[in-house]
Amino acid sequence: MTTWQFVDSIAAAPGVLLDINAAPFYVDIQRVDLSPPDYDQSWSDNALSHGSRLVWEKAPNRTIVVPIHIMTSTAAAMETAITQLGNQLAKNGILKVQYGNTPLYFLTFGNPSYAMKVRRALTASSSIDLKIIAEPFGLGPRVECIGSPFTVSNNPAAGTNPTYFDITGVLGDVPTPLLLVSQNTGASGAPSGLVNKWSHIATRRRGTPSNLNTVIQAEVMLASTDTALLASNNAAFSGAGQNGMRVTFTTNAGMTVRLSDQFPADGVARVDNRGEYKVYARCSKTVAGDTIDVQLRYGTGVVNQISNDVQRCPAGVTGPFFLDLGKVPLPIGPDPMVAGYSQVQTKTVLGWVGLYAQRVAGTGSLDIDYLYFVPADDQTLIVKFPNQDSTYAIDGTTESGGAVYGSSTALDEVFNFASMAQITGGGGFPEVIPGVTNRIYFLRNIDPLGSTDAVGDTTVFRAYYWPRFREPIRP
Repeated sequence: MTTWQFVDSIAAAPGVLLDINAAPFYVDIQRVDLSPPDYDQSWSDNALSHGSRLVWEKAPNRTIVVPIHIMTSTAAAMETAITQLGNQLAKNGILKVQYGNTPLYFLTFGNPSYAMKVRRALTASSSIDLKIIAEPFGLGPRVECIGSPFTVSNNPAAGTNPTYFDITGVLGDVPTPLLLVSQNTGASGAPSGLVNKWSHIATRRRGTPSNLNTVIQAEVMLASTDTALLASNNAAFSGAGQNGMRVTFTTNAGMTVRLSDQFPADGVARVDNRGEYKVYARCSKTVAGDTIDVQLRYGTGVVNQISNDVQRCPAGVTGPFFLDLGKVPLPIGPDPMVAGYSQVQTKTVLGWVGLYAQRVAGTGSLDIDYLYFVPADDQTLIVKFPNQDSTYAIDGTTESGGAVYGSSTALDEVFNFASMAQITGGGGFPEVIPGVTNRIYFLRNIDPLGSTDAVGDTTVFRAYYWPRFREPIRP
């Protein structure tokens, strides 16, 4: 028997509020219409070209048509059934539909005026074709991602989850928001270690993320004026051996190139290199009171280059700290993306990226750990966590488009804080796409004031989602 129920939650065994396919209600299964809506689309054209171009598209709400009959033996029973149905249609609800063993849930919108029309119609006749307005996509019960919980290292040279983790095997047939719950009981803090942290969360959901190395270790870059390998291993830096470069400013304290390389560092042109990136340099100063400026330039070399804004190292700290050096597009300039009409994607590589630095005041040196190119052309989010540590939910499912809040690990309680999380970055909370590798990048502390976060620290995330389905019958 097919299930048609209004329920109280999207869960494995939700409470039933009203069953519209059990006596005295009966659904005419042959005439049900669960068809997904056609996408709303906007097209652009002009007199200079043939055809039109799709500008945007989105799914409108779905209209679910459910023919029902009410069969009772008394007028009182009929009145009770009509009242129950009308009350349910007047308010927002959850409609559970199940063919076989797999349920699908639709978030429905209440309409008191329509509920009144249904009451009147059923008073005159025992049958009606209900037209229920719902959100565009059906939902499955909550799923914990394959591999969750993920222990994410601050160290980009770590062997497992080095500042990122991958989510695969996502169910559904359309993208769905991600719900991350941070938790940690290790040296990095309990329960999550995110108190007062400025964290950058980004995504790459196309191509083959493993083909793209977003980090350039300083020690593999070409050294220029007054720049050389560290004399010995710096335990606060990533990597092994002489794991960084030192700029001494001995002969030239002015703004000049100190390190350069290609991006990615192997210099190989690939389809997966394409995109826009926010670039961070992880650095430290040998003297906290020194005034040192850093700038990123990129292009084809020291002559033909584009210069990002100059950034000053945080005052009064030695670090290590992250410097936000601005954004870099790849490729630079117009990008056809495909070779003519072939629809074959073109490859690209950034031929030259240079790190410039100057010492405005002081006597010390600048040590450089690595450059990190964070993808910035998909969902990207910068969060300043509150000054009270907690298990935090980074939740893309809320009606506002996303929220960060303190939560129990069971997600059944929301905590109170005197200060709220600050959200910047403008690219949206992470979503995951079925059928692809969804890489989630996590830089735990990019504090512009230079607070230190140990390279060996980790953060544990449990990752959840509710699969979304455009097609009415989920697999």
